[in-house]
Amino acid sequence: MKMNVRKQAGLAVAAAFALSAFMPTLSAAPLASGDSVTIANGVWGTTNGGEFAITYATGSFVSFCLETNEDIDYGPSYTVTLNSVAIKGGDGVLANAGLGDVNGTAGVSDPLSNATAWLFSSYLAGTLSGQSASDASANKAQTAIWFLENESLGSTNSWATDAIAAVNAGWTNPSGATHVYVLNLKDANGVLSQDQLYVAAIPEPETYAMLLAGLGLMGFVARRRQRKLAVA
Repeated sequence: MKMNVRKQAGLAVAAAFALSAFMPTLSAAPLASGDSVTIANGVWGTTNGGEFAITYATGSFVSFCLETNEDIDYGPSYTVTLNSVAIKGGDGVLANAGLGDVNGTAGVSDPLSNATAWLFSSYLAGTLSGQSASDASANKAQTAIWFLENESLGSTNSWATDAIAAVNAGWTNPSGATHVYVLNLKDANGVLSQDQLYVAAIPEPETYAMLLAGLGLMGFVARRRQRKLAVA
């Protein structure tokens, strides 16, 4: 959870971040375990949670926190592990039969729910019913995520209901071209600090085909250049 900081981002900052914040693009290398990230207050949201603006070496994205009994600092570098569980656990123990821990004990895990994964990926895609670029939508997403993760600050709403319905209809994570991960964050001392969310784009077969075709073309051009040099 983050401190309730008043939003001071101007329209220019909001527009610039919005262009780079959602699904990772082909120009941005995917985030990987062991990478370093920095965290800032996101453009939208006034709860003690997301949006967060997470930046790494080759990209940036919007995230939300999973657990309500965890804190993060803006500015310092954190090392990430891509996972399927919140390691510290937050206070999910209240409804998770021991899968979480009120005090965030290291090593006690709280699995990411499919419903949370659906809601987060849908939020990034901008496909949630009534969603807009606003504090209201960011707040609604954060409280729904906390509700779906059985956190004490969570509250149900129509997006939480939609997420549960999608899972009941068969949606699972990963799905299609996306895989939602939990980011376990460690500070400079190796101490677990917080658990965030990250969507990795899974290249579709057509993308692999294009990459292979590109590599083949590069090889063909290189061979032609070698032949010309040999003739010369």
